[in-house]
Amino acid sequence: MKKLINLVASIILVTCLASCNSGGGGKFVGKWKPLKNSILNGAGLVVIEREGDGYSLSNDNPHKVIASLFYNHADDCLTGDAGGVTLIVNYHKDTRHITMGPKSLGIMDQLVELEKAE
Repeated sequence: MKKLINLVASIILVTCLASCNSGGGGKFVGKWKPLKNSILNGAGLVVIEREGDGYSLSNDNPHKVIASLFYNHADDCLTGDAGGVTLIVNYHKDTRHITMGPKSLGIMDQLVELEKAE
């Protein structure tokens, strides 16, 4: 009986660790294109991929990693350093779009809105 309890406890622990580690960052993964009214319109796709414990943000042509991002559970966003600037990526459930831009003095400015590429 004790072996069964230990087995069940181990399964629950592994399941919890796997689900906690995956986080809510999966909604950011994919190819994103700037909206037509965006300053990036025509600049190609932005690609967000899972990379180890974090995420990479790159462009699609040529494929070049722009930033390494990490999921911020408290703010439900991706954040990371891009050339000395803190980059924040937010997902908006209502539009299923993401916005990204630098964070300066705690205020988001110069936001770019992107939608999933088909």
